[in-house]
Amino acid sequence: MNRSLPDDPVLLAGFRAWRSNQFKEAIGIFKGFLATQPDSDDAWRGLGSVYWSMHAFHDCLLAFQAALRVRPADPMHWANVGLAFRDLKHPEQSLNMFDVAIALDERYDPAWNERGNVLYDIGRYHEAIQFYDRAIALCSTRAVYFHNRGECRLKMGDKPAALANFRAALAVDERYEPSLQRLRYLGGGKS
Repeated sequence: MNRSLPDDPVLLAGFRAWRSNQFKEAIGIFKGFLATQPDSDDAWRGLGSVYWSMHAFHDCLLAFQAALRVRPADPMHWANVGLAFRDLKHPEQSLNMFDVAIALDERYDPAWNERGNVLYDIGRYHEAIQFYDRAIALCSTRAVYFHNRGECRLKMGDKPAALANFRAALAVDERYEPSLQRLRYLGGGKS
C-alpha cells in the first residue's frame, strides 16, 4: 500500500479521506467510482485499504482480490492480499502471496518486510530476520523496517541488537512512537 496516489482527482479524494480516517466518506467515493468503472484497480485498492484500517479484514480481502484480478502483474496487489490473509490468521496463504509479490519484483521492499512479519507471527524468528534485512537493504528510509527487526531480535534474546535497531528506527524518524515506547520500556534511552 505504498504506491503513489492515483492521478484521478476522485480517487485522490478517496485516498485522502481514508488517510484522514473519514472511512464512511472514503467508502462512498470508492464504491461510487466502482459503480461506473468496475475495472479500476486503484479504486479496489482504495476500498480495501479503508476496510483494512477498519479491521474489516474479510471485506478488505475481497477488495484487494478484486484489484489483483484487474491487475495481476502488480506486486503491490499480491502483497495487499497477503496482508489481508495475515490479519485473517492464514499465515501460509499470506506467505504464498508475498512470495508471488517478490517473484514479480524482487525490489518491492514492503513484501519482504511483511513476509518477515508473518514469519515473526508464527515464531520463525531466524527466518524473519533475513526478510527484514532484505527490506532494509532495499529501503533504509522506513523506520518500521528497523523497528520490526528490533522486535525480532528481542524475541531471539539479543537485547543489544534490538536496542540498536530501535535506535536506528529513530535515526530515520525521531518521532517513531513504537521505537520510542520500546526504548522507554527496555531502559535503552532514545539515543
